[in-house]
Amino acid sequence: MAKLTVKIKKSDERSLEFDLEGSDQTMASAIVDKLREDPHVTFAAYRVAHPLIGTPTLRLTTDESEKPIDAVNKAIKELIIISKKLMEDAKKIS
Repeated sequence: MAKLTVKIKKSDERSLEFDLEGSDQTMASAIVDKLREDPHVTFAAYRVAHPLIGTPTLRLTTDESEKPIDAVNKAIKELIIISKKLMEDAKKIS
């Protein structure tokens, strides 16, 4: 399993921009999808400079009731729970 590294590029009280090094668009898309479910996130998107060699850069903005880093941590924790459940269900099938 590849090691993921978060490299924060810009951060303030309501916005965050970071690179997700060691990842591809799959992980970036999943995180952004979870962030968009959060009612306190007003904007969430990612971009990749080049699909074959680019590192995803994620950007998000929140309202005043949640810090951006807290929203990211919550989204990642939810994805971990979903992944564990999927793995458990897959073991039951095999």
